[in-house]
Amino acid sequence: MKVLHLTAHLNTGGITTYILGLVKPLHEYKMDIYVLSGGGALTSAFQEAGAQTFNFNVGMKSELHPALYAALPEIIKLIREKQINLIHAHTRVTQVLAFWIQRFVRIPVVTTCHGFYQKRLGRRLLPAWGDRVIAISDDVRDYLISDFNLKKEKVCLIYNGIDIETLDQAYQKEDPSKAKAAYGFKPQDVVIGVIARLVKVKGQENLIRAVNILRKEFPAVRLLLVGDGEDKSRLEKMVQDLYLGDRVLFTGGVHRIAKPLAAIDIFALPALWREAFGLSILEAMACQKPVVVTKTWALRRHLEEARAGILVDPLQSGDLVNGLARLLKDPHLCQTMGKQGRELVRKRFSLNQMAKEIADLYSSIFF
Repeated sequence: MKVLHLTAHLNTGGITTYILGLVKPLHEYKMDIYVLSGGGALTSAFQEAGAQTFNFNVGMKSELHPALYAALPEIIKLIREKQINLIHAHTRVTQVLAFWIQRFVRIPVVTTCHGFYQKRLGRRLLPAWGDRVIAISDDVRDYLISDFNLKKEKVCLIYNGIDIETLDQAYQKEDPSKAKAAYGFKPQDVVIGVIARLVKVKGQENLIRAVNILRKEFPAVRLLLVGDGEDKSRLEKMVQDLYLGDRVLFTGGVHRIAKPLAAIDIFALPALWREAFGLSILEAMACQKPVVVTKTWALRRHLEEARAGILVDPLQSGDLVNGLARLLKDPHLCQTMGKQGRELVRKRFSLNQMAKEIADLYSSIFF
């Protein structure tokens, strides 16, 4: 089977990671993977994994953009030449693109709902959900059914998964003390870390404020902010204003996460709004890091069941401070929670399981 994935770009991000992770496992199911996008920094990574990539102008934000429709004839020609059997779309614009392609080339379309979408007029007039919709979490599935009135049988719950084996191989090569030293920390420092875009909704501001409070009781506490984004300059100024320059480090965006994870002792991601999944949380748990996250994350049910993390209220700043302090005071709890988190990821959120379920879905709707 030949599958064409459609996405806006191939730069660092959740959707790019999702598609890239599927390339090799789906090859094991005798599937050739093609990726059509606006291009990006990780194009070579896709090619090295075995995918064929094609660049078209599909990175626009509006599904009504004239350039999208100007590219349609060439994209249809490509699909026919490559004898593509199925399309998998990952963004709103590419979902609409897939809808129009299907009018000319009768092949099935799968879409993945990677988050929570606003009920804009365009979505109502042209839903473009495809033949099946993959929901990446229980919350997303319930949202699609209740808010967008999708039929239950059309929505397939397939959890995101991570490549535990590859992450293990990279992580085992890192020495925690050396990783800390590379970021300017001492071996005895206790590093709270987060890997996420630097945008307000991810809650890094609250983490900075928490560290400012915690340093009085825990002098060894430090903060590692991994990622880049529009909020960086504001957060940097905040660190300066609080005189935390010797305690907080901004790494910028990174592609290889094993090194920062090796330096981190406690992983925290206090997002302010509802979040659809949380891949970076799983990656930290796979490396046996105790996690402190807000109750906005769709993973909360699994964390509660497995006792694999501390959940805090995003609207109560004291909750975050208390959750972090609980771990800072109790190394044994950190170790126990880390082991339980690792086991949860291994049992429920492996990339191989995700790829198998997606391959089964493709086969079930192949015309």
